[in-house]
Amino acid sequence: MSNRNPTASKMHRTKRMDRGLVLAWLIIGVYLFITLIPFFFTFITSLKPTNEITKSPVTYVFEGATIGSYLEVLFNRDYGRYLVNTLVISLVVVVMCALFGIPGAYALARFKFPFKRAIMFTTISIRLIPPISLIVPFFLLIRFLGAVDTLHSLILVNFIMNLPFFIWIAWGFFKDLPWELEEAALLDGCTRLQSLVKVSIPIAAPGLGAAAIVSYMFTWNEYLFALTFTQTAAAKTIAVGISDFVGDIFIRWNLISAAGILTIIPAIIFVFVFQRYIVHGLAAGGVKG
Repeated sequence: MSNRNPTASKMHRTKRMDRGLVLAWLIIGVYLFITLIPFFFTFITSLKPTNEITKSPVTYVFEGATIGSYLEVLFNRDYGRYLVNTLVISLVVVVMCALFGIPGAYALARFKFPFKRAIMFTTISIRLIPPISLIVPFFLLIRFLGAVDTLHSLILVNFIMNLPFFIWIAWGFFKDLPWELEEAALLDGCTRLQSLVKVSIPIAAPGLGAAAIVSYMFTWNEYLFALTFTQTAAAKTIAVGISDFVGDIFIRWNLISAAGILTIIPAIIFVFVFQRYIVHGLAAGGVKG
């Protein structure tokens, strides 16, 4: 007969859980501290007047904090145009990836046809090619289309580069959906397209949301193609436009930092908006009896 005290055993398990929870929060805290350090330095640099930036050693508490850098970036530079360009390119690419990627991923997940596996691996292998090796063929294509220094060129290039990722992520979700749900919709009189729109897409919403976020962030942060195919403010994106603050003699670190802080705000908003839809998709994915 065991002499162990159930209460003592329960207290011991509780203490172990508390120690594990403390360790988990400690690890998270260290991770957040390391991750947020660059943002902290960027933020305080954006508030510094020019004479404070050149001081050595670096000052963390300083007098004369100002939002002048933000005002200059927003109203005296082409940042607003760069922001609009980047938003337009990113959103159009996401929409195009959804329009072409969802049917493509669904077909790969549900239908059987010759060379299906080869098509799947060829699709994802396009994204595995180093982007810099595609500069020349892309430039020749864009020049042939007469789209150099236009938003259309960056939309086309980013669409080609991000569609494989979108298809690959969406395919994984469509593949795991129970066929019985679509079969029930077909028996109720839905066409294949209607079953896709009314059944498969709502249930796969978390995966499609993740694919949209990946496509958006890759397009938002893209630098190489935007640098190569744009020349004026009419088509430049934020990633390239920030380099305008680098002069031949002096680098405007406070303007670069202010532009960097302003740049991450729309991206964060987009991610949070799509996170809400991901949670909604998870909640709506249940099957009613």
